[in-house]
Amino acid sequence: MINISGHLREERKITGYYDQDVPLIVNCCGKQVFQTQDYFCNRKNGRLDYQIIYIHRGSGHFYLNNEWITLSAGNIVLYRPGIPQYYSYYAKEKPEIYWIHFTGNECENILKQYDIKNCYIGERLYLKLLFQDIITELQLKKKYLMKTLYCMIFIFSYALFIVPFIVSPDLWIMIFPLTGYSLN
Repeated sequence: MINISGHLREERKITGYYDQDVPLIVNCCGKQVFQTQDYFCNRKNGRLDYQIIYIHRGSGHFYLNNEWITLSAGNIVLYRPGIPQYYSYYAKEKPEIYWIHFTGNECENILKQYDIKNCYIGERLYLKLLFQDIITELQLKKKYLMKTLYCMIFIFSYALFIVPFIVSPDLWIMIFPLTGYSLN
């Protein structure tokens, strides 16, 4: 298994983090590729934060709405806080999975505004690249980490359902004013 992730905090909690003092913050983000080993997640009580899983390649098996379903590449799964999480990946299906955990007092509004839910969105290279950028930012913890992460999650939300676009540096110039942040 290849497991690459970035975390906002040095301390990692299995239950995640809950923070209602901010509009939205990324707790952690990662990529997993299962080549030789199967994986099963059993979070009976869910987590304190939200999680979005994006299946970029292969497939995953999820217990949703009281039944096991197989989701192929291009699907996303959204877990809200406190919702049980049962899912598995099998190496023989060659899954490449991206995931992000986040919290904040605007999460529900953002999910509703962009209609983010369990569904098929297609295999999108720019989403994979955006996940990788978020992972890198969390690993490097640069000076403007919080502002950058906020902008990235805004773009991520926008990218999931509004329009397919290519993420480029020019886009940051358009997004920063929308978030209320500045580079100063």
